[in-house]
Amino acid sequence: MTDNVTDKFEDILNCIRAKPDITLVEIGKELNVSRKVVTEKIRALKEMGKIKRVGSDRKGHWEILP
Repeated sequence: MTDNVTDKFEDILNCIRAKPDITLVEIGKELNVSRKVVTEKIRALKEMGKIKRVGSDRKGHWEILP
């Protein structure tokens, strides 16, 4: 992985830490990237076992896993 990719993962995790109920659109706006980029990074973080979504897309929240 390049540092840029690692930084994006860390940036997303920081957004989730700050606001666990943040949406993909809000993450995209915060990081100035497209929703598609956020979706791809979120998918990768889920596959790596770093995060999970609890509840629905509308009323749920993100959890960062140990």
